[in-house]
Amino acid sequence: MKIGTIFTNLFRPVPPQPVDPVQLIAGGPNAPHLAQRPKDWEEGLIDGGGWAAQVKLDGIRCLHIDGRLVTLEGQPFNAARHCLPALRDLESTYDEPMFFDMEYVEEDGFDATVSAYKKGEGQGVCWVFDAVPMREWHDDRGTLRWSSRTAQLHAHYVAAKSPWVGVLESFDVCSDVTARHLFTKMRTHGHEGIVLKRRASLYRRQRNDDWLRMKPCETTDMRLIDIEGNDKAGARRLVCQDVSGPVILTSGFSAERATIWANRDLLLGDEHLRGVMVEVEHNGRTAKGKPRHARFSKLRQDRQPGGVPVQEGR
Repeated sequence: MKIGTIFTNLFRPVPPQPVDPVQLIAGGPNAPHLAQRPKDWEEGLIDGGGWAAQVKLDGIRCLHIDGRLVTLEGQPFNAARHCLPALRDLESTYDEPMFFDMEYVEEDGFDATVSAYKKGEGQGVCWVFDAVPMREWHDDRGTLRWSSRTAQLHAHYVAAKSPWVGVLESFDVCSDVTARHLFTKMRTHGHEGIVLKRRASLYRRQRNDDWLRMKPCETTDMRLIDIEGNDKAGARRLVCQDVSGPVILTSGFSAERATIWANRDLLLGDEHLRGVMVEVEHNGRTAKGKPRHARFSKLRQDRQPGGVPVQEGR
């Protein structure tokens, strides 16, 4: 099964599946640590072998836990419930309950995927990239190396193919140069990037150096137009004006929350003084031109209105 083919001729209406309430593991890992989040790749981390890469599809992470579908934050993933019968068929080939780590993708791209997730109804595909027995996943004590888990996953998938479930291929990577070349190639095919994985690694729910993501990182200066928050918590959400419309930022400024809120009026400006610019990091743009995964980088102090210094928050 090729990554570039999203089952164009196989999409069809499906009967609705019952929406089950999600029950997180009692006393276990609650949001947002239900599954491993890759660290960002840095030069020199790929040290001459023992690594592989999988494409990072332009979708939303989806987890199969105890027969339920949830996001990384533990919220119900109802948009993918039409994939549950196929996932249960795949699980049955293992002869034991399984945790599946996946990326959910709608045929029409990222915007369509987000829309389906918000509505709770979709017709996309769950692309599985890892599988761990639930008995091991519950205790965070994986015993199989990633290369063995991947080989098993492909073997089991052959016995339970479905248009609603796919399995990602892997590619050998021996150096940073190879990784960058593969990353560029995947970007030209419209994918978000790649995830580098150490072949000998065991599945662990926490971040570690065995999974590294390579994603495009761009910065754009945007005008700050609103700051939401309160005196107790500080700034909670920043609203910036992009060429594509308003962009809401909720991350990247934890250390500056009090300072930003204390200088709210100065930073926003007034009818005589324009507000400041904010440097926003994002992972490329969607097909509609909107920044993906936008986050605060820094205030453009060199473009401060009126040359008035920002006061430290208290």
